[in-house]
Amino acid sequence: PVGAAALPRAARAFASARPLCLSDRDSKKLMYHGKEIPVAEGFWTHVADEQSVREAELYKNNTENYIGTVKYPVGVVGPIRVNGEHANKDYVVPLATHEGALLASYDRGAKAITQAGGATVRIKSRSMLRAPVFLFPNIVEATEFRRYVVSPETKQKIKDVVKSSVTHCEVTFVRIFQTDRKVHVSIGIDSHDASGQTMVTYAADVVMEYLRDNYPGKIPEMYIEGGFNAGKRVSVMHTLLGKGTAVVVDCVIPKEIVKKTLHSTPYKLQRFQKMHSRTNEFIGGISCTAHVANGLAAFYLA
Repeated sequence: PVGAAALPRAARAFASARPLCLSDRDSKKLMYHGKEIPVAEGFWTHVADEQSVREAELYKNNTENYIGTVKYPVGVVGPIRVNGEHANKDYVVPLATHEGALLASYDRGAKAITQAGGATVRIKSRSMLRAPVFLFPNIVEATEFRRYVVSPETKQKIKDVVKSSVTHCEVTFVRIFQTDRKVHVSIGIDSHDASGQTMVTYAADVVMEYLRDNYPGKIPEMYIEGGFNAGKRVSVMHTLLGKGTAVVVDCVIPKEIVKKTLHSTPYKLQRFQKMHSRTNEFIGGISCTAHVANGLAAFYLA
């Protein structure tokens, strides 16, 4: 079965078949699968407002079953000084959140970093990933396929077919991993300022079609993602090889600034970090950070 390979085409077909917006402001009805969905009166003011419905065309390729938009509270932190090769100035950073004290906490951190001279940043790599998987009945056939794909000629063909088929898509690498009867073809692209999740999925779809049509043997089963790129989960692969924009950051905060701005001491912070990491190991966790998820979510929302 190769149905999963058609995922991007299916998404495009769905986008062309559905109405631009399920919310009808004229009749004040929200219709879904032929049934009216009851909504509060405020829905037409705060979600399916006039502008959101009028601009539904903007979202047709990104939001299925579109009904409107929502507003979310946004604050700012900073300025935070960045010493990079391209970004080299003080920045005020927006964060969107309902969580009390999150902005205040990050604002203190930004203040301490700036007082210490800023954070020095370097970009290691930029590569959004997708890893389609090809399954075979035995390791002999899987190994033959791996040898075919890992050859420089096939890798170059893969890069060429993606470049000619997907707009603004530059393949930065093709890595091949075999796990018993499965062969994962990890494709990395430089999507520049775009996230690249959809773009790299289209690229993987093109690669699957190319390998299906050009591999001398038979590919009995393949899927557009075999889990090897770990999705949005923490993995050693991401730490070592990078995903998206991989950066390294360095900042040394003097003791006096830690005391004055963060109301702590380097010794106490280090003790807390060691305690937290050991506790995390004890419960089977894999993160060594005290808290980043909500801050990142607020940053991406903003």
